[in-house]
This record gives sequence, C-alpha cells and structure tokens, in this order.
Amino acid sequence: MDGGARWSIRDGKSTSFWNTGWLDNSDFLADHVINDQFLGDASVVDMVSSEGEWDLDRIAPYLPREFVLHVAGVPVPREDLGDDELVWGLELED
Repeated sequence: MDGGARWSIRDGKSTSFWNTGWLDNSDFLADHVINDQFLGDASVVDMVSSEGEWDLDRIAPYLPREFVLHVAGVPVPREDLGDDELVWGLELED
C-alpha cells in the first residue's frame, strides 16, 4: 500500500484475509499459498475459530510457517472494535 496507508483490522468483516495486504502492509497472502486446494476468498474474521482465536489449523495448510506465525501474532478481530478501516500508517490505534 502506498503513502503509509494500512488496514486497521477491527471486526475483520470487510477485509479479505487472502486478497488484501492487511498483515503489516505485506503482499496478499494469496500470493504465498503453498497448497493447490486453496480456500478461495474469506474475510479476516472467517479465519477466527468459534473459541475466538485464530484458526491456525485452517490457515496452516495454505501458507508457509513464517506467515502462519505472523498471523498468530496479530490480535484477533473482535465485533466490539467496530469496522475495519484504512488508516495512515503512523496513526495510533485506540
């Protein structure tokens, strides 16, 4: 993403897990898929388990380990945080 803009993941509903550079302004995760049985598109929140944690068992078959670990280190989206938003990269989050 240009100009320091980045996605702030809040509820995770409107941001594509695979096709948006939401993970520290990285390339699309879809560009790093290692399994031909790719899941297709899903929002960030779709990759959260019913227990409210990242569903790493669902993610791991499709990405190299370093990307799975990176996802695991990101706070899980939560409904009470509001909508995902595009923010200036230097903007502090609440």
